[in-house]
Amino acid sequence: AIKVLEAALDIDSNNAETHLAMGEVYFSKGTLSAGETSEEMKNHRDRSKHALTRALELNPKLTSARIVLAQLYGVAGQHESAVREFRNIVTTEPNNYQVWVYLGISYMYLGLTDEAHKAFETARNGTNASARVQAETMLKKIGSKK
Repeated sequence: AIKVLEAALDIDSNNAETHLAMGEVYFSKGTLSAGETSEEMKNHRDRSKHALTRALELNPKLTSARIVLAQLYGVAGQHESAVREFRNIVTTEPNNYQVWVYLGISYMYLGLTDEAHKAFETARNGTNASARVQAETMLKKIGSKK
């Protein structure tokens, strides 16, 4: 996949969607690759960040790139950056209930249980069935808000 995407970028280096696809491939390699060293996985994550950042430079409204970038921040332990990105998304797309789940998880990593609870409640009350189930599961984990 990487070779095909590199060839596509050779043809049109300003295609935001191709940079997004490259970022997604490297994100997967940087988080799911079995048998690779931690240095190799970090290198994949760095390449992912570079590709996603370029995609957003070309098209700042490319929500998919922003979501993967925020997930990448979370994987790297940069939860404040992940929260910032997820909050930017839900500000412009309040009905993106899956992102509310991601935001809640990022808040949990920061120990911000009240904020996590609010994010999960928003997702649980939304229209995305998968996000509702995930939010319900997370709410059970953190317990009822008193």
